Amino acid sequence: MVADRVIGIQVAASAAGAAIVPATVGVILDRSGAGSLGPCLLVLALAESAWTRSPVVRMSRGNIGAAARPSRTMPAVAYGREAAAGRRP
Repeated sequence: MVADRVIGIQVAASAAGAAIVPATVGVILDRSGAGSLGPCLLVLALAESAWTRSPVVRMSRGNIGAAARPSRTMPAVAYGREAAAGRRP
């Protein structure tokens, strides 16, 4: 129940960001000229860097490494190892 709402909020925020950021850069470029493209891109890069290094994002990504590791009991992993060795499971 909660997961579908959280995913919906993430998709909505992604869509809003995908629309707002380019529109804002377009308005800035329209008002100040093409010479402000470099500073706009620099600000966006710094904002992205600050966001991905923030403690909030680090905490939310804490278990990704553990979840991405293959399990020894996963049939697909076992089959992949067997196939790589040229044997049938």
